[in-house]
Amino acid sequence: MKIVVVSDSHGVNANVRYAIGQEAPFDILVHCGDIGSNIGKILGDKRDYDLIAVRGNCDNLSIYPETQFFRAQNLNVFVAHGHRYNVKYSLDSIMEEARRRMADIVLFGHSHVPEMGYTDDGIFYLNPGSVAIPHQASHKKTYAVLTIEDNIPEAVIKTLPDDIPANW
Repeated sequence: MKIVVVSDSHGVNANVRYAIGQEAPFDILVHCGDIGSNIGKILGDKRDYDLIAVRGNCDNLSIYPETQFFRAQNLNVFVAHGHRYNVKYSLDSIMEEARRRMADIVLFGHSHVPEMGYTDDGIFYLNPGSVAIPHQASHKKTYAVLTIEDNIPEAVIKTLPDDIPANW
């Protein structure tokens, strides 16, 4: 299973479309919030992948829930933007919620800094960074590709080129 994970696009839809174009085909697109628009309308109805999106602190669209929970192979995946869990300062709160929900994987954004790893009790966490406004030292726009094979999650953080045409 292949899942493309993006976050914090803040209306820079060309960057989301670019990441999708680079990774197709895949099974699921997850947007971890601060979308800045209606991602479903931007991508259109004729998609050959599922779309899962959550509302970020800058999203005024109530069409997105604050959190999502889904199954990928036999793993439970918890998705949140991260602002309600103070992920800029610590992962403790979001991991506590993940444990409460019996999640195996946590996908989140908000910090605009990519990170991934495992907790001591085996929860895989992934923040893809931002496809629009990166905050890490390299200032590279990033997204992630999460693969699950034999119920083992692995991810790669990928960078976008500096100049993507707005009409991509």
